[in-house]
Amino acid sequence: MINASISGDTTAGGRTRLPALLAAHKPAVVVIELGGNDALRGQPLAATRANLDAMVSAAQSAGARVLILA
Repeated sequence: MINASISGDTTAGGRTRLPALLAAHKPAVVVIELGGNDALRGQPLAATRANLDAMVSAAQSAGARVLILA
């Protein structure tokens, strides 16, 4: 298990970091638990959703199963 979280991170930050993490670790399962900080910072919901969708797609394309947690 690799914990690649960064305290205070947003979905935009996670989306930026994810490709390198997928390449380096080749995970079978990816757990995404982002979005709360987006809301606290007043980020548009559409942008948060787009970032989450992109992360799910990237992880699935890398062969990982994806879990999104609140």
